[in-house]
Amino acid sequence: MSQGAWYFIMSELIGLAYYTEIPSVIWDVTRVGPSTGLPTRTQQGDISMLYEASHGDTKHIVLIPGNVDECFEFGWKAFDYAEKYQTMVFGFTDLDLGMNLWVSNGFEYPNQPLNRGKVLRTQEELEKIENYGRYRDVDGDGITYRTLPGSGLEPIVSRGTGRDEDGVYSERADIYRANMERLKRKIDGSRTDLPQPIMREEDEQELGIIYYGSMENTIQEIDDFLERQDESFAM
Repeated sequence: MSQGAWYFIMSELIGLAYYTEIPSVIWDVTRVGPSTGLPTRTQQGDISMLYEASHGDTKHIVLIPGNVDECFEFGWKAFDYAEKYQTMVFGFTDLDLGMNLWVSNGFEYPNQPLNRGKVLRTQEELEKIENYGRYRDVDGDGITYRTLPGSGLEPIVSRGTGRDEDGVYSERADIYRANMERLKRKIDGSRTDLPQPIMREEDEQELGIIYYGSMENTIQEIDDFLERQDESFAM
């Protein structure tokens, strides 16, 4: 867990985790910038940085809770998504949720084990995959199979440079492009698995508000005020 300025400094390591496809979770409690700006004030200015943190064509999963209950829920789900999609996952909140005292319901603990994704745990599982390669997409969903350090299974490969499907160094343009397209396909495919936007639609409304994060209570106050003024909108 950290705040925005750290991510700018360490963004190369974020790109390394993305490209080597090492599951990682970071929680960003953002504050007002630039620099340390107003360190005890609330702002959501890090959001665009998190989606594309690091140089090059990176795309990250970003979970944005709106209350304390969702902070807990998205917290454990972030580890699920990181393992399943073998990628960096960010939790994104702000100083209001991250520092202030909130009243919350009792947390609902998950009733299923952590989803480790496509992990090969036995020699038999490894041998079932014809021509296994750490970065070879067998199922067409962009997610590759992997072995874990300490399992006794080989090969165990993580490479941050250009590489082919077996993890062998390569700078060939066609290999690089195929790998980047696979990574994009993997992240795009996660969208249906992630928490979906909550929509409250009103019939025949000309106005609407799109919001995220801890603004939920503020937007509700605005909605209540406008209803008293005989105004309404979709959210």
